[in-house]
Amino acid sequence: MTIRSCKFLLNKVKISAVAIAAALLLAHCGSKPPVSLVTPMPPATRQPTLPKSYEPVRGVWLTTVSRLDWPPLESVNGGITADRRIALQQQALTAKLDNLKSLGINTVFFQVKPDGTALWPSKILPWSDMLTGKIGEDPGYDPLKFMLDEAHKRGMRVHAWFNPYRVSVNTRPKTVTELNGTLSQVPASVYVLHPEWIRTSGDRFRARSGHPGSARLDNQYRGGSRGALSG
Repeated sequence: MTIRSCKFLLNKVKISAVAIAAALLLAHCGSKPPVSLVTPMPPATRQPTLPKSYEPVRGVWLTTVSRLDWPPLESVNGGITADRRIALQQQALTAKLDNLKSLGINTVFFQVKPDGTALWPSKILPWSDMLTGKIGEDPGYDPLKFMLDEAHKRGMRVHAWFNPYRVSVNTRPKTVTELNGTLSQVPASVYVLHPEWIRTSGDRFRARSGHPGSARLDNQYRGGSRGALSG
């Protein structure tokens, strides 16, 4: 074999090697990548962003049942006029709000339904005796509206606080007489409208939470909640 023939054969081998390498490279590029045996980390959970106007709740409960926090006892004692009673109650409430504001309180949970009565002109509940000393007696103003107006003046929020099943705070004859007396009023107490819904629990009357009528009662109170909050 001549030198020229050897060179020709060598060049042919080189070309074949290059072609094979190119084919292998193309085959490798066209195949699927190997599956990783490492479990990927889950994507980072995005932290919720608080609104720019966010303010922590610093709240208190303002209890009206048995007049524990408000209204003042002297405002329902006999011997004072209706105007004087209203003035005492409103002055006491604004004084409380001023004090709470000075302490950094920004939210008040105001008990507007201490039992089966209301501290606003409700369409389904009689007026609370916490305001006048007698169930069903109009206090001459809307305590909830007054609270909302005064709290908002001070930049404070108000949440209406309801006790859904308590009907009365005692079972004394005077209370029973006043509850029965609402039958001639609109609205009347659930005590006289649906006595089958009521039971005695200790020293008070309560609605039977397990009674079939309780669902209807719940719906009524939810409606009362919306009525209170809408004004």
